[in-house]
Amino acid sequence: MKFKNPLSDLGRKDLIASAESQRIITSNGVVVIYTFNQRSDSPSGTLEHLFDPGKTDAKLIEILAANPVADLKKFEEALGIKILDVQHKPRPESDISAADNSDDIEIGEIE
Repeated sequence: MKFKNPLSDLGRKDLIASAESQRIITSNGVVVIYTFNQRSDSPSGTLEHLFDPGKTDAKLIEILAANPVADLKKFEEALGIKILDVQHKPRPESDISAADNSDDIEIGEIE
């Protein structure tokens, strides 16, 4: 008789539960993946019931609208979230060279 190890699927179930609780937002050329902070004393294991996911999404989008390169990790505690990944849309080469040259000042000849 073969016995199945009940712990063999434990990692897989955690992975599935983790993926289900992840949220993805996009705004202003930025993709953000985050999850709500976890608490061991909470029956569901998360604080998600204390935060409205829609309001959290809206606040992140508002932050990214104001500053697309904002350090979102600084807002984790205030929003009750954990930032998992942030990806920025690459800027076109023409934008990069224009931005690099914007501070150049041309000086004429001194008489």
